Amino acid sequence: MKWTVILTREDEPNPENTYAAQCLELPGAISCGEGIQHTIEMIKECISLHLEGLIEDGESIPTQETVFDVSQLDEPPDYIVIVDVPIPVLVSV
Repeated sequence: MKWTVILTREDEPNPENTYAAQCLELPGAISCGEGIQHTIEMIKECISLHLEGLIEDGESIPTQETVFDVSQLDEPPDYIVIVDVPIPVLVSV
């Protein structure tokens, strides 16, 4: 499934290479990383774990939004990316 992620450059610890990432469809799915590619990998892992938690708690999986009003964000993002993270299948033991 595809998810909308915003990346925002952070001032600390390395303003040239540190990014925060937030998935817009999954409030609370937030991560960070060194460099854009690392940050994307970190948010993909975060999204997967967030989805596992929703499934375990019996909550519904949100659908991908097609329009976001980025003017409502606290600060404008540096990048907006779409990431593909499959919905995990949990196996009972």
